Amino acid sequence: MHRADALPESPPAYGGVAALLPYLLPVALGLFSAALAIVAGRLELKFVAGLVVVVPFGLALLLLRTEERLTAVFVALLALTLCMNLDVTFMWRRHVGSSAGVQISAGLLCALALWTIWLIPYLRRVRPVLMRLNVLQVSTVLLYMLAGVMSLVNAVFPGLVALELLRLSMLLLIMLAVMNLADIRYLKVFVFFLSVGVVLQGALAGGQHLTGSSLGLEVFGAAAQISQDIGYSFIRPTGTGGHPNILAYFLELSIPLTLAMVFAPQPAWLRCWYLFATLCGLGALVLTLSRAAWLTVPISFGIVLLLLASRLLLQLRTIVLVLLLAVAMVIASFYIAPIVYKRFVHDDYRSSAMRMPMNRAAWDVIKQYPVLGVGMNNFSQVYRAYDRTTESRVFTEKIYQGKHRLYVPFKHVVHNMFLMIWGEVGTLGLLAFLSMFAATFVNAWRVYQRGPPWLAASVVGICAGLLGHMAHGMLDPGFPLMMHISTLVFCYMGFVAAAELITRRSDQSIRKASRSPVPAGSTPPRPLVAPSP
Repeated sequence: MHRADALPESPPAYGGVAALLPYLLPVALGLFSAALAIVAGRLELKFVAGLVVVVPFGLALLLLRTEERLTAVFVALLALTLCMNLDVTFMWRRHVGSSAGVQISAGLLCALALWTIWLIPYLRRVRPVLMRLNVLQVSTVLLYMLAGVMSLVNAVFPGLVALELLRLSMLLLIMLAVMNLADIRYLKVFVFFLSVGVVLQGALAGGQHLTGSSLGLEVFGAAAQISQDIGYSFIRPTGTGGHPNILAYFLELSIPLTLAMVFAPQPAWLRCWYLFATLCGLGALVLTLSRAAWLTVPISFGIVLLLLASRLLLQLRTIVLVLLLAVAMVIASFYIAPIVYKRFVHDDYRSSAMRMPMNRAAWDVIKQYPVLGVGMNNFSQVYRAYDRTTESRVFTEKIYQGKHRLYVPFKHVVHNMFLMIWGEVGTLGLLAFLSMFAATFVNAWRVYQRGPPWLAASVVGICAGLLGHMAHGMLDPGFPLMMHISTLVFCYMGFVAAAELITRRSDQSIRKASRSPVPAGSTPPRPLVAPSP
């Protein structure tokens, strides 16, 4: 029935600002682009390159949509950036130590992206659990940070302690992100793209050695190549690590893992790829001329071959892979052997002779502050002042005044990672520092004993690399001095913790299945975890 008081519906009005919306959006985008271009024109090249890459990459991510795909992408990016010196430092100061400012690394950005990807479905109650913790691993990192707080008692520069604690907080965030990769597929993505980084570093090292240039890769962390006299001028490549020794750190940590993957159960083409990556990494490691890194190879490779290859020694594929590796090493030795020989016997400009005096000087500082240390990240600032032996003065810096070359005192850390940590945070802090690695080895042993074969192989490779780097740390400051190498070490700790959580969850599933009654005539449940290799 038609009502007399009913009014006919009037069409909606689109006047005013609403009518201008189709025209305002392009104008706003144009103004934003112009402003962005003005800002980018004043930035360094690496920031401009970052903007050029990030904008289309961000648009491409919108097409992925699903949590699984986005997680895989950022895990791959995290692994790829571990070999690149892409850190940006704010409030930088001239300082040799763990942290010289507020460092924002590519690894941290990837970890933040992962946490964002996981947080949104958790808040929408789609993801049941936001964070799974391996308490043993996390507690050791917190203990080390607590030791840093306690070292403030003797710290002359408390601001440096605060900077290092902030850096450790960032590394803990990255470690937790890797620890929460609850699917073994993500761990496989991480390892594969880390091997891609090894191959890239091998190719870059070869190109830089032959050309003597950084190949225009300064935006990715490459630096000017260093010429070393070993009887003739030898170009030491930097890759994208920033220094030959830093490139050596990355390679000695990563190639034991690629070697372990050669013996992991996976398709033949993947095993061949990891063998190729191992050879590329070894070649680049030789070109760095890092003698301490060379000495880690027998340690790390010996562990991998002992724990993995020995169990598969009678299998044809293992025999073939070992033979291929041996043949490649024999062929390469015709080029490598003369380089290694000359590096060890030629004059190293007292590089080796300086180690022991610096160690004795560091020990003198430790004896004065044995419990809490001189302050986390403070060692280089007080090394000379506290050293009563005067042997720390062996380290000088070469400067030029006109045509005159002068050697002036230079603030530096001792070339021994453990003495440096001991001096900074004392005996309590050193024990906490070592406990981080001990927790990783304990978790790795559990995975090796009960985990799936692929996980068991991966944790063996990781622990072999960590042990090799710890051996290198007897002769150099080690990973704490570089953010991206520290990120790699903490990613390894998170990886092993994630593998332990996966193994523990599989064990729990097996126990639940074994307790459940099996109906008569039915087949018992199959185990979820395959036997170790």
